[in-house]
Amino acid sequence: MPITEDDSITAVPPKTWVRLNNPVVQNFITGLVIACSAGIYLALTGLGAGGGKPSSQYLASTSNSILYALFAVSGWVSAGFLNAFGPKITMAIGVLGYPLYAGGLWYFDASGNDWFALFGAVMNGIGAGLLFTGAGFVQFAYAEEKEKGTYIFWQHTMLSGGAIIGAIVTFAINFYRAKASVPTSVYAIFVAIMTFASLLALTFIISPKNIIRHDGTHLAKFKKTTVKEELIILPAILAALLDAQWIGIRKVRGIIGVIFTAATTISLAAAELNYFKQKVDRTKSGPSMDWSDPGYANIMILHLLWGGCFCCWTFMVQWIMGSMSNKPEVLSRYAGLFKGTSALGVCVAFAIDARKPQYWVEMSIHFALYMVAIFIMAYVVWFSITDTDYLREDGVIAPKKVVEDLVGPDGTSLDTEKSYQTEFAEEKK
Repeated sequence: MPITEDDSITAVPPKTWVRLNNPVVQNFITGLVIACSAGIYLALTGLGAGGGKPSSQYLASTSNSILYALFAVSGWVSAGFLNAFGPKITMAIGVLGYPLYAGGLWYFDASGNDWFALFGAVMNGIGAGLLFTGAGFVQFAYAEEKEKGTYIFWQHTMLSGGAIIGAIVTFAINFYRAKASVPTSVYAIFVAIMTFASLLALTFIISPKNIIRHDGTHLAKFKKTTVKEELIILPAILAALLDAQWIGIRKVRGIIGVIFTAATTISLAAAELNYFKQKVDRTKSGPSMDWSDPGYANIMILHLLWGGCFCCWTFMVQWIMGSMSNKPEVLSRYAGLFKGTSALGVCVAFAIDARKPQYWVEMSIHFALYMVAIFIMAYVVWFSITDTDYLREDGVIAPKKVVEDLVGPDGTSLDTEKSYQTEFAEEKK
């Protein structure tokens, strides 16, 4: 049953982990949804110029610019939609843009007409913001503080798994194929899998009000907000990103993570800058390469390492944002802001590339932005991450073990700097 102001904040502890209202299960299902949609999309875009022929690079650049520009806007405003309709509807609708985009590329590859592909890019951009806002909400709000890194890890692992499976399917179909285009069977399989993802969300994603931890506690007391309230709160969220006074163990873990991410980025950027500077001239036509050609392995290794580096950045930023609050309505906004701003960065990257600078110049710009971002991450971790946010936010229901550790026998928080009275303590009395 949904939790209300008059309900108890706890329920009878469930006897099994295999249940739909288990937050771990909901995160797993969410991972399947993004694996079957965004993961397959990544496999599709890895086929060449946006999934089309090598000569269709213009369509890839145009459609991706449209897609990520709308992704940015959609991500920024999707939290209001999520808070109004919940993660089930948000993700189910968001997924629908992916089969439309794949279908548009299919139509372009078959007919040479680009209108459907551009329409699909519009719908995918809007839908991606909804999908990842919903997915981010689940990984941020459903996890206990000690589990947030694990929830983020599993979603990204399943996203990558979807891309890998899609790539394996394509590789198997194309193994003996010499024609430079995508077979109809690949498009058909991808569209079917992406459509299935929407049905998966509609069938198995449930309301966050019905989520129950294994100790019997709910996540929070939920209160719907209006669209006006959602828009007004955006400036406050941005200010909150750089406003905190607490020091704790999580801060140290965060700094270690930032240092690791910085070291990985600097090493790979130096290697790629050297490669582009020495071996690639954009003013000259480069050779077409297949996976069996000499020299392909070196490029692929660098590409794979950058994929790992991207995961480090995504994981680190999401861990930081997830560590700044436990309130579901706040975390839904963080999720939307993260994906929207990430998409804006991709859009800017396409805009830079459209001017056709040398690749080492592009890499230099990206490297400079990486360095700025590293200092920003370090600042936010040091000044904004607390050891725990439980008992400090109204409406958030802490796990029983956390309450036992933080609340003394008289119902007063054991935090000697702040004596927080909590609804949990009142219930104990």
